[in-house]
Amino acid sequence: MSLATPPAIRSLQRKLYVKAKKEPTGRFYSLFDKIGRPDVLEHAYRCAKSRQGAPGVDGATWRTPAQKAAAIPALRSLGSGGSGPAQFAEPRGLAADGRGNLYVADTKNSRIEVFDSNGQFLRQFGTKGPGPGQFNEPCGIAVDPQGDLWIADTWNQRIVHMSADNRFLSAIGGEENGFFGPRAVLVSRGSVYVADTGNKKIVRFDPQGRRLFEWGGAGIGPGQLVEPVGLAADAAGNVYVADTGNHRIQIFDADGKFLRQLPVFGWKDFYTEPYLAIGPSDSIFATDSSTGRIVQYDSSGALKRTWKADGEFKLPTGIAIDSFGRLSVSDRGTNRIWVWALTSLSP
Repeated sequence: MSLATPPAIRSLQRKLYVKAKKEPTGRFYSLFDKIGRPDVLEHAYRCAKSRQGAPGVDGATWRTPAQKAAAIPALRSLGSGGSGPAQFAEPRGLAADGRGNLYVADTKNSRIEVFDSNGQFLRQFGTKGPGPGQFNEPCGIAVDPQGDLWIADTWNQRIVHMSADNRFLSAIGGEENGFFGPRAVLVSRGSVYVADTGNKKIVRFDPQGRRLFEWGGAGIGPGQLVEPVGLAADAAGNVYVADTGNHRIQIFDADGKFLRQLPVFGWKDFYTEPYLAIGPSDSIFATDSSTGRIVQYDSSGALKRTWKADGEFKLPTGIAIDSFGRLSVSDRGTNRIWVWALTSLSP
């Protein structure tokens, strides 16, 4: 089959272009031929397949998205559905401190739960509400070098700062900072970064809560964002952003300068809620609840492998790596936390 654009499609493209130019409100007519006809989609498919999917803007090959997730036995799993100790209701963000303790944003229970390095329940704190020490469906959490906690208190539209012994210290948010559903928080090199998801931007603060600058804004170009969720930082302080709606991970320097991006095949919609972690040698780990898997890339962005738990695994969401070489993933679909040793995940 010839890969030249068929005459019928070319004619349609010309007509739509003219109509879009003539009518100020018709600018989106020119997109119709990209999505609205089976013959157009069939032609696009054949063109992409003939090039093995590359070279394209993302440099990916035709085979990249087809890699099947391997089932890898976990070191252990934690929790079950419910509201009691060591139970969860749609857990999301995870973080680990220097002792290997694991902090879980137990989202629908509006609290934080803490487990020791062996997976034993230690404590929980928080109740639902807008007051100090209360939360409204927290989604993200980070631990700073002093052991303090920074919590994305999502539907209170704020970031909560708590001491290592769980005392409320301060909150960033409200009218002054204007968050809209922040899903993640990152502490890196003395700065606090917030994924201001609904406002489609990343905001950087100092530890005292003073806003330093922001970047992003809605769009598909480099540095623009659609529904940013997970955040992570590498050894150099570069910031990785799960740009969910654009199906990619964008990488910026500490000051928000765009460096590069890599595609993630599988993120489908705003409910994917992907989170990120950076592992040894700056390897990149991303959750993908749309396909029920974890995706691993090397530092250059090359896909290394995908995997899932060897048990029921539905909606992997939060992810964290501790200093003892363990990777934990929250599954908000089964209300469990899965833990793997990184050594078992070597490609």
